[in-house]
Order: sequence, then C-alpha cells, then structure tokens
Amino acid sequence: MAYNGYKQLTDWFDRIYVINRPDREQRLKSFLNDIEESNLADPEDIVVYPAIMGNRTSFPSYFQAGAGAWGCLRSHIRIIEDVIMEQNILNKTIGSILILEDDAEFIPEALPMLNAFMHNVPTNWDQIYLGGQHRREPEHIGIQRVMRAMSVNRTHAYALKRKIYKKVYVHLNHAPDYMGRQNHHVDHQYEVAHRRKDWNVYCPATWLAAQKEGHSDICDQDLGHRIWE
Repeated sequence: MAYNGYKQLTDWFDRIYVINRPDREQRLKSFLNDIEESNLADPEDIVVYPAIMGNRTSFPSYFQAGAGAWGCLRSHIRIIEDVIMEQNILNKTIGSILILEDDAEFIPEALPMLNAFMHNVPTNWDQIYLGGQHRREPEHIGIQRVMRAMSVNRTHAYALKRKIYKKVYVHLNHAPDYMGRQNHHVDHQYEVAHRRKDWNVYCPATWLAAQKEGHSDICDQDLGHRIWE
C-alpha cells in the first residue's frame, strides 16, 4: 500500500521477513514499531521468522565460527529454503524477498530515498542491499543514487530475486568454504559470491538501514548503533 504517493517495502518486494529470536519479544516489538512509524510497511505484512539459536541446536565440527554465527547462517538459509519449497509445492510465485534482521533500523526519510533508489535500480538486479558495509569500493554505474556493490558485509537488510534463490541456497550451504575458518559467517560467504560477480548486486549510494544498538550473538557483545558510510 502506498503512503503519501510513495510505495512501501511491500510494494517493492513480494515478501518481507524479519529474523527474530523467540526469546526477544521486546526487540521484535521495537523493530515493528520503527517500521510502522517510518511508514515503510504495515507490521502485519511482515513475516516474523523464528531465528535458529545455535547454542540450542549445536553445530557441526567443521564450522568453527561459533554458535551465534551458525544460528545466523541457518536462519538465512532456511528462509530461502522455505521459499523454494513453497514455490515448488504450492506453485506460488514469490518474485522477490526482503530479509531483515530485528536490529535493522531505517534512517529518517528512508521512504522517499527507497523510492528514488528502487525507481532507478537496473531491472537485472539479483540482490539488493539496503544496509551493509562495503569491503570493496562500490562501482559507479552512471545511474543516480545507485551503485554496483562489489563486496558487502552484514546481513541486516538485503533482498533477493527469484531467479537466484537456488543459486544462493547452494552457495550458502557450500561447507568447504567454512571449514577451519573461525571468522567466516553468512555475510562473508555472500562476499565470496560478490567478488566473483556470481550475480548482480546493487545498493543505494547512501545506506538506508543501520544496525540498532544491542547484544550480538555473533560476537557475544553489546554493540552500539552502527552505520557504515
């Protein structure tokens, strides 16, 4: 549904997920309140996905990045897995998905900036990051407000298009890339594909989503508000 002439997130993406640990109800409530107050979406239109908690499930010995990183990886993989299965079994067409983590916090005036970006982003996009950390300089492509991303870290706000669901699923599940590496998480695995240019990755020239302060299960620390320029 549009708001003041602007399309909302649910107009741009067929389905929106937010990953949230079931034992962190307040964090989810804060996230949904922020989404509603920024007019980015109706909270009822967002699918709350229960995060996998690696400290409860355990994890294979080859994965040495820790329980928090395992839970994060499995949460992202399972969303993609569920979407693939839903499409194949129920014959649903889910053309694109936006995956958010419950610490994603959109900047003020994100809605008009989102619209400006989405109107301009090339139609051949496969993955879009609305927030993240560039670890290689993004490429200017001569389109206002749009950059081609070359290596983006962080997974708090990104979208995928249908044509690469299976390709991403296989890539994220490729165990040899994780073996024996203590600092290789789901976002690093995405970077492997970005650097090989396995698919088309775009982002706005100004990040629209930061990460809210709070406890990180990945590093088991309390972190402050973060946005990467």
